[in-house]
Amino acid sequence: MSADARTGDPCPRCDSLPRKFGRGIWQNLATLVGIIIGTIVAIPLADFHAPTLTNWSWIAFTLPFRFGGPTFHIGAIATMTVIMLITLVESAAVFLALGEITGRKLTRREMARAFRADGLGILVGGIFNAFPYTSYSQNVGLVTVTGVVYVPSRPKGSSSGRDRGIF
Repeated sequence: MSADARTGDPCPRCDSLPRKFGRGIWQNLATLVGIIIGTIVAIPLADFHAPTLTNWSWIAFTLPFRFGGPTFHIGAIATMTVIMLITLVESAAVFLALGEITGRKLTRREMARAFRADGLGILVGGIFNAFPYTSYSQNVGLVTVTGVVYVPSRPKGSSSGRDRGIF
C-alpha cells in the first residue's frame, strides 16, 4: 500500500473504514451502554439489588431437560408444528439462495441433508433448554456481500470471491 502523496499518510482510507463499517454499531450498542451506565450509577446509590446474581458461578454447564422431562399437549404440538413448517420454508429458501449465489445447484439429497442438520439442531436445542436452532438468512447476505464461501473441492484458501475481484 502506498502513502498518500499530499499528506504522507501510509493509510489514507484507514479512518474511513470505521465510518463505513461501524456506522450502525453505536445505535445498536446504545441500549447496552445505557444499561451498563445505569447499573454503575445505581451501585453507589444502593439502588442495585441482585443477591442471586452475585451468588452465581462464573462458569456453568447446561443440563439436559433442566426444567423436567418432555410433556406432550395437543395445543403445544399444533403450535410448534406450524412454527417448524414456517422454519422449514425459511431454511429451504436459505439453502436455495446460497446455492444460487455460489453457482451450485443443490440436489435433492443435499437438500435432505440440510433439512436433517436443521432438524438435529432443533432437537439439540430442545434437549438443552434453548430455542430451536435454524439456518439464518443473514448468512445469505454475508455471502453475497463478502463473496466468501467454503467449498471443500477447491484448494485450501480459495473462495468464490476471486471471480468478483475481492481477492
